[in-house]
Amino acid sequence: MERLKLNNTNKGIILIIASAFCFALMGMFVRLSGDLPAIQKSFFRNIVALVFSVAVLLKEHKKITVPKSAVKYLFLRAFFGTVGIVCNFYAIGKLVLADASILNKMSPFFAILGSLLILKEKISPKKAIIVLAAFIGCLCYKADVSKCGAYPLSYRSARRIWSRYCIHNGSQARSGKG
Repeated sequence: MERLKLNNTNKGIILIIASAFCFALMGMFVRLSGDLPAIQKSFFRNIVALVFSVAVLLKEHKKITVPKSAVKYLFLRAFFGTVGIVCNFYAIGKLVLADASILNKMSPFFAILGSLLILKEKISPKKAIIVLAAFIGCLCYKADVSKCGAYPLSYRSARRIWSRYCIHNGSQARSGKG
């Protein structure tokens, strides 16, 4: 049997999809874990990540060396990464899972905005358009514009209109009008 050969682009697409699926599973399991505090959920998630990281390092026979000049930045990266995970788990526990997931997926765009505002980096027009499109897409998901009489942009609005249509047509079919 011939083995399927994939180029790097297709491998990347498959890995991105697998990653999104695994993060969705993680969100589901965080939600299913019940009333545990977000910090406790984060602790156990980080323990699992530590086990996998140590296993990979042992398998590859790699030794970790950190230059003294990078210790401060490594600590800050670990600190803010942990705060981000705790906040994400808190959001998963308090918000609708889809909303918390969208907030999590928006983090690269917030990083671009942070680099603009805090680090004073220049953003290319292409990146600015992409960030704007991402925020508009997020607003389209969250906006319930059907109440405003405008064209329904969000999934939630479209679902509500479709369910009303089905209920209306179903009631007509049962009454013999439709």
